[in-house]
Amino acid sequence: MKFLAVIAVLVVLAAVTGNIDFRWWTSTGASNVPAAKDVNRLAAAGAAVPLEACFKVLVHKVDGINLNTAAGVSVLMYELPGLASRMAEQSDEARSRVAAVHVDTATGRRFRAVMVRLLLAERLMYGDLARGLATRRTARPSFFRWMSRFNRLRPWYHQQVTLVLAAAPFEDQAPVQAALANI
Repeated sequence: MKFLAVIAVLVVLAAVTGNIDFRWWTSTGASNVPAAKDVNRLAAAGAAVPLEACFKVLVHKVDGINLNTAAGVSVLMYELPGLASRMAEQSDEARSRVAAVHVDTATGRRFRAVMVRLLLAERLMYGDLARGLATRRTARPSFFRWMSRFNRLRPWYHQQVTLVLAAAPFEDQAPVQAALANI
């Protein structure tokens, strides 16, 4: 019993006189850890619901079309360029919002850099797709180039997020991982 009393007194003295942060977190990512707060703020700023909706429309339009037919090339040339241009604009808008978020931690700065690079890559990828779909000669190669870029971009993003998590201080890793899981 005396041992617990001594520990309680030491904890109270350390809290009163020292600079000790008592941190807690939950599996939902809600946390009082500054790094997790930064990740949550960046995720909220980068949340591009219209961008996701446009992507679903794009996938729906190209799902099941035969690109070797005139009808398939027609879909590429007349239905997708405007959608791709809009997605490039939305990526640029999301990148501006993410870049404007104030972060206090090194983990937040690393994650912001990853998100900004991802959104820039998306903007360039969709802008290139929109320009490539302008002529019948470049429509199919541009679409295949977009598919290849998209398939490389997703694993790159997951790898970068893993590196951000690995670089986070040990005590911040659990709440940051919970915050990243919600993205």
